[in-house]
Amino acid sequence: MTMELRLDLKPGPPVAILIKANVTVPEVRINVDSIDFGNVIVGRCYTYTVVLHNPKEVFAEWAVKPPLEGGKDFTHFACSPNNGTLAPNGKLHVEVTFTPGVERPYATKLNFKCANNNKPAVLACVGHGRDLKVACVPDQIELPPVMPHADASFTVVTPPLSESA
Repeated sequence: MTMELRLDLKPGPPVAILIKANVTVPEVRINVDSIDFGNVIVGRCYTYTVVLHNPKEVFAEWAVKPPLEGGKDFTHFACSPNNGTLAPNGKLHVEVTFTPGVERPYATKLNFKCANNNKPAVLACVGHGRDLKVACVPDQIELPPVMPHADASFTVVTPPLSESA
């Protein structure tokens, strides 16, 4: 952006000052567009690390915001850190954690909003909460008698559960 500023000096001739400026809108970018956390046991968490990058020549003040629509699952996805300031051409590792509360699919969009920029960087996150299912087949096991302080060991083998169980 270039602008000419005219100054009338008295006594003396008018002077023109040429002003040049590089107007830059701050911006942040994420190294991935989406994360699929897959199946996660209810009550446990899974963490994925993304890289936040400031490609501009100015500092970028950013924060993670919930989506305007469909944000019911936003609370099950957390970022650490969830806000900050990135130096020009700076990079930062951000941990995104998914913690399901019940067995069901989860999906949300994390908006990495940058101050003075209307367009956020969007990270789509999906995951599926799964209950931990344990089954013993047979449901009863008879063990032989063991003397106190005797060295004895037993092995119980359970079959793997199918995805539909």
